[in-house]
Amino acid sequence: MSIRDTVLSAVQLLASPQEQRDYERSVPIANVPGELSEAGRDLFYPKSREYVEAFSDDELRDLAYLDGLGREATRVEAASVNELQKRPEWRRVMAVAKDLDARLAVP
Repeated sequence: MSIRDTVLSAVQLLASPQEQRDYERSVPIANVPGELSEAGRDLFYPKSREYVEAFSDDELRDLAYLDGLGREATRVEAASVNELQKRPEWRRVMAVAKDLDARLAVP
């Protein structure tokens, strides 16, 4: 899987409330809210040549913005994905991820 595919997969997860809930159900022993928050802030690798070459300048800017929102959301404490999804910080992450997912999917 390419780095672009890996990032696209993470963005899709962040964009989909249902996929997040499904993920939580599939790994009941994990701290899924914490894992999702980490995924939201681990999408931007500006020092990686392979990463930078996989995205356009506009896409890199958008990924940097999503990364910043993800970093803010890591401060949110939530016991479940449903609780996380009610928090305004996480709702912003999901909204930006949804928009970005649509734009990244266009070849």
